[in-house]
Amino acid sequence: MNTKHYLLIAFVLLFFLAACGGSSPNTAASFKTGYKGVVVTPIKNAPPPEIYSGSNIKVGIRLENLGAYKATNGKIQISGFDKTYLSFFKTEETLETMEGRSAVNYIGSLDFKEFEGKVSLPEGLKEHLERFNIVTSYDYTTELNYDACINPDMYGLAAGKDACKIKDTASFSGQGSPLAIEKIDEIIFPGNKPKVEFRLHLKNKDKGKITDLVIEEGKLGNQMILCSPTELDLEKGENLVVCQAPLQNQNVYTTTLFVKATFSYETTNWIELNIIGQKPFYK
Repeated sequence: MNTKHYLLIAFVLLFFLAACGGSSPNTAASFKTGYKGVVVTPIKNAPPPEIYSGSNIKVGIRLENLGAYKATNGKIQISGFDKTYLSFFKTEETLETMEGRSAVNYIGSLDFKEFEGKVSLPEGLKEHLERFNIVTSYDYTTELNYDACINPDMYGLAAGKDACKIKDTASFSGQGSPLAIEKIDEIIFPGNKPKVEFRLHLKNKDKGKITDLVIEEGKLGNQMILCSPTELDLEKGENLVVCQAPLQNQNVYTTTLFVKATFSYETTNWIELNIIGQKPFYK
């Protein structure tokens, strides 16, 4: 085998190794970013934008959980239509639990729903533009895992050169949910009874509506911590949660702050349908 063949084989091996090792494996944490939950998309031409009076219609809807958590207790319904022009055999469907994206399920979950009905125009009316809504609601979650520096030594007397440093403010790019903890402010209160305080700033980062928002759990390492308030209404500007924990000693260390919030989410899509007079009959 000549030198050119050896070089070619070496090049192919290097390319293969680079392709296999060039990207890091997916982890559960890597999916807990962004601001998506269940994405609802009306299927194109189901129904078509223009339809004759007296025709049957089928409304097709695609649902895809692109967030990092289960969507539970979901339902989807058709509303806002005028029964003079449009009728449906059913207007509401229950959704099965939709798994979120994860290291073992990187595409999330997908579902399709259909609503069948009929369109009609009153006698003498040539055309009518009808608009109706697709309203989807479900329960969802946001979880934050943050490596926090605990350093009650405000003068730096006890800390070594490798000791962690407190970030006054840490910002995030979402936790894989429409409800985002955008940033955290950390404050240490030193003294005889030192404590740490985390101020969490919450925001609805998608186009839906958040209701029934509850802070379910807060932990610092293995220690349960008190977070307040436990119930918030983002529509009223209530977007700040304060979590506090006493510090047992003056040690400097890094530990995980975990906060879990649950909420209900509602999105609305709309469809326009142009109903025209009945198609003429030709002999």
